[in-house]
Amino acid sequence: MISDYLTNFSLQGKLEGFNRSVACKKFSPPISTGFKSLDTALSGGLYNNNLIVIGAVPSLGKTAFLLQITDYIAKNNHDVLFVLLK
Repeated sequence: MISDYLTNFSLQGKLEGFNRSVACKKFSPPISTGFKSLDTALSGGLYNNNLIVIGAVPSLGKTAFLLQITDYIAKNNHDVLFVLLK
């Protein structure tokens, strides 16, 4: 049904699921970034219930680096939300 689709695949549904998992303290194993040294520094990788903010001076390759990570994560069947502020 359409309501099941909206619950499971819409941004609102994903955010509601995220809020429920935080409220229940439901944590999943870390997701690898594809960079072993970064995964080690992050205690195993990225966690579903964390917001990651990256910042630095212009022209250092932040966007290119993060797109490599999001591409790797998406290829491993994980959902990715990439927000770029300019």
